[in-house]
Amino acid sequence: MLFRHKNSAHRSIDTPQGESDNLKVAHARAVSSMMGYIMSPKPNAPAMQLSDEYGNPKSVDTLQRDFWKYNYRTFQTYDDVVGSHINFTVAVEHPKIANEVYSIVERVILHE
Repeated sequence: MLFRHKNSAHRSIDTPQGESDNLKVAHARAVSSMMGYIMSPKPNAPAMQLSDEYGNPKSVDTLQRDFWKYNYRTFQTYDDVVGSHINFTVAVEHPKIANEVYSIVERVILHE
C-alpha cells in the first residue's frame, strides 16, 4: 500500500498529507530512473564473479546477463511512519498479491 499511495499515484505530491519536501522528492524518485535501482539476490544465487574460471575478465554483456539472471529488480522508499526503508520486489510480491486478490474475488463469487 505504501508504494501504491506514495509512488505509483505520487499521492505525497498531488494531495500531500504533511510529508516534508524532502520526503515528497524521495517518493517521486523512488520508482524513476533518477534514483538508479537496487537489485536483490535471488534465492541460491551464486556470488557474482568478474572473471571466468581462468581469471580472464568477463565481457560487459556476460556480466550484465548474469546480473539480471541472478538478481531481482527492487524498488525502495522511506516510510516516515515506520521510520525505515521499505523494499518492494515485483517478481516476489506480485504472486502473493495476485493470490490474495484471487481469493477475495473467489469468496465474493461463491457467496452470491
